[in-house]
Amino acid sequence: MKKIKSYGLCVLALICAAVCLCSCTLFSHLETIVGEWEYDDDSEITYTFEEDGTGVYILPSIEMKFTYELKDDEISITYEGLEPVSFKYELDGTKLNIKDVNGGDNFYHKKL
Repeated sequence: MKKIKSYGLCVLALICAAVCLCSCTLFSHLETIVGEWEYDDDSEITYTFEEDGTGVYILPSIEMKFTYELKDDEISITYEGLEPVSFKYELDGTKLNIKDVNGGDNFYHKKL
């Protein structure tokens, strides 16, 4: 009986560890992209990503609210009233590169 309890506790501990590891992996991208990002070539263009999966894209003459999802190296953004658009992205500390639909680089730096 003690062996069964010990075995059950070990299995439970492994399941908890796996869930925690998966959670950390799934949300690690979200935690790092959260914040305000300023376009390198024009400080009037910014992306703001919130923890809840919402955000706002600000251009000099327009403000576009959106929702977003991250998966691997891709970000899917759904601007209010539009269809979702997916982009490849690279994140390196305070540098964010969102590739345009043609694969071109669009560099942003995190505002501190």
